[in-house]
Amino acid sequence: MGDEVDRSKVQNRLLVLNSLLDALNRLDEISAAIRRSTNRLDARNVLQSEPFGYSDAVVEHILDLNVGRQTAAGIAALEQERDTAADLLKTLK
Repeated sequence: MGDEVDRSKVQNRLLVLNSLLDALNRLDEISAAIRRSTNRLDARNVLQSEPFGYSDAVVEHILDLNVGRQTAAGIAALEQERDTAADLLKTLK
């Protein structure tokens, strides 16, 4: 049971990381959508609907995204964490 819980946590984190990297690639579009929103709840609804379709967990990460994560080093750190999570997931199968 412990491996299954760990596997689930790693899968969820991998999904969040991939979605965050996608969001960083679409940052201008996402920022514009957030700026058009009247409040955080409205921004959440916009990011969960098309054309974005992000999950609730991912939207929270996007709305809380630190500006430093937008740098090349911040993106590289997310990519490295994603790759590490993907490798770990392979060992948990």
